[in-house]
Amino acid sequence: MQEKTVSFCEHLVEKGLITTEQLEKAMALQNKGRLLGAIAIEMGLISSDDTLKIQELQEEKEIPFGEAAISLGFITSNQLKFLLDIRLRKKTRIGDILVKEGFLKKEILYDELMRFEKARRRVEKILICDSSSLLNSLLKKRLEAYDFRTFTCEDLHEAGKLILSEKPDLAIFGDVLEEAAGREAASKLFSRPDLAELIVVFFASEIDSSLVDEAFEAGIQHIFQKPIMEYELLNVIYSLERLEKKKRKEKILVVEDSDMIRQIMVRELKKHGYTVFQAASGEDGLDLARKEMPDLITMDIVLPGIDGYESCKRLRNDPETHDIPVVIITKCNSLEERVKGFEAGAIEYFVKPFAPNQLAGYVNMLFETQKARRKEKIVVIEDNAATRHIVKHILAKQGIHVIAAHGGEEGMEIIKRTMPDMVLTDLYMPGIDGFEVLRRLRKSRETRHIPCVLLTGSREREDVIKGLASGANDYIVKPFDEEELLARVINLLTGKKLLDEVRESNAKLNLLNEELKEKNLDLERLHEEKERFYSILTHDLRAPLASIIGFSKLLGGELADREDKSILDQIKAIKSAGERQLATIEDTLEIFHIESGKKLKKEKGDLADAIHEAIQTISHETAMKGIEVFVNGQPFPFKGDSPLDCAFNRLKIIRAVENLLSNAVKYAAARIDVAYRAGEGCVEVSVCDDGKGVPDEYREKIFEDFFQIPGSKKGTGLGLSSARRIVKAHGGRIWVDSRPGRCVFCFTLPL
Repeated sequence: MQEKTVSFCEHLVEKGLITTEQLEKAMALQNKGRLLGAIAIEMGLISSDDTLKIQELQEEKEIPFGEAAISLGFITSNQLKFLLDIRLRKKTRIGDILVKEGFLKKEILYDELMRFEKARRRVEKILICDSSSLLNSLLKKRLEAYDFRTFTCEDLHEAGKLILSEKPDLAIFGDVLEEAAGREAASKLFSRPDLAELIVVFFASEIDSSLVDEAFEAGIQHIFQKPIMEYELLNVIYSLERLEKKKRKEKILVVEDSDMIRQIMVRELKKHGYTVFQAASGEDGLDLARKEMPDLITMDIVLPGIDGYESCKRLRNDPETHDIPVVIITKCNSLEERVKGFEAGAIEYFVKPFAPNQLAGYVNMLFETQKARRKEKIVVIEDNAATRHIVKHILAKQGIHVIAAHGGEEGMEIIKRTMPDMVLTDLYMPGIDGFEVLRRLRKSRETRHIPCVLLTGSREREDVIKGLASGANDYIVKPFDEEELLARVINLLTGKKLLDEVRESNAKLNLLNEELKEKNLDLERLHEEKERFYSILTHDLRAPLASIIGFSKLLGGELADREDKSILDQIKAIKSAGERQLATIEDTLEIFHIESGKKLKKEKGDLADAIHEAIQTISHETAMKGIEVFVNGQPFPFKGDSPLDCAFNRLKIIRAVENLLSNAVKYAAARIDVAYRAGEGCVEVSVCDDGKGVPDEYREKIFEDFFQIPGSKKGTGLGLSSARRIVKAHGGRIWVDSRPGRCVFCFTLPL
């Protein structure tokens, strides 16, 4: 007799240390506030607005929060696993709540806990691996206080050797898995067949959605963020103790000759709570099937000795294993192989290779289908009483509700009244025959989707073709055997369930498409509003600013000879402020035009001429500051004789070069060098100044909107970002190369 598994809380109740009512109250307090949505927002996986959409779908479909979030595409299945893991380990331990509420004294709690855990401990040995010996020592000390045996190391290579030699129940990794290369190496280690039972914990400095997906794909079961909280780690360890209690009742036999593939399958199925047995050959598989009587067998086709097909046949011919469903696992997905498998007695096919969790999900679906089968109804229309009784008996053994009809007329009435999941009908009957039953089923909108199987004593090819043409999904020639009938019926019922799910998914997709259309309309309206706003910028703001700048220039010229310089300084300030605002507007408009998605108009032309025009626009400013400008090593306005021909938008490239030059003018001490040349497949342009340069930490950020280096000279913060967008719109790239006393901005354009 199997020993009863008792939780610590049940142990406290059984010993009379707390009451059932006190335990229920403590559990209610423990669960309070542990909402997945709040955890997901805290971890940055979803927003508050996302939770509202998820909750709407939750209420509408009556599904869990995680399932709704995955359906809407807000999180992945691995990210849901991560959130559930956080909720598990961050919960307040039930014992602490019992103490806080005054139900139990702290000393009694810890005394009972240590006694209880020693008596039932399954996690005994723990490996700790981090490059920090201090962190390893701290963790070792904490865990050994709970009588765990620990081993420590500081690199993955040593960890691999310790895992293979000491066989720990749990492995804790720190910064050795921070880099992708570390996770890749660990993945190879964890995928070893002999490490299928190893539980892996990863402490990361920072956690994001991509790290979560990569870590779980690598075989890591739990991810923590530093600093390490002792109670979180203990919650995970104790959850492993409870895993045995939560194991599913279903038993699965995996028959696969490849050690690696078999262990991957075993590990995945065990992770989902199934009890799994394994065999490497057909003979061993048959022996285990008779000994353990599993609920499902997965069978590879190519096996040493007896192959998968022959093994299936022997299972079907053995009265003890006759009813065990077999799923063929194969690389081949041809129709001939499927027919061969069904003839051997398999209920379904599963094609290798498969993604992580795909196999377990498929097996879950098969078991759920079997459970749901108890609710499925099949109408059997057969005028022969003996055949009717045999069919009803075979299907009833599988938990299927069978409604029998003596003829076509009665059968049609039952179908309309009960709307069954399938119809089995004889072909030739008095009154309404099977052909007419099919015609009426397919004609009606309510019944056209119901699968139908013909039961016929005729082996005439024309009858079969006529029946299939009338809408039958399959046919069985009488006399038939039980295996054939069940294989065809279960196959069609499974297909119908999947088809129903597809219909439901399509309905969801249609709903989402409608929502998407509404969102697109909203975006179009927002875009129109944006265009109107930029139109205001163009006409209502740019024109007055141009007038302000023009009049300030005129006024400054007229008052240039006056002795009162304060008035002249104020006029210059007005002019500078106006020019800055105008530059901001020009850059903003440039960004809008590029991001609006409109195709950039490019024409073949001389890029050198456009660059010289851009230099000319800032020549007054360089002269005022005493900055010399050189072009390809020669003083401006030098221009070579050879044109630099390529396809570009002249106005936009002039604007981009102006922005780079304006930036150089702000920081140059005495000289700006502009260079351009034709390279392989592209032209390269550079603007170099002899200023203080750009610090390394800001090299990427300087191209962001409104970013300005702390302590830098005042500007719009849009010039460099506008230049970047213009260059990218041309299919080129832009970058900065800087060191103290020199800063070079370069960009390329395709030839």
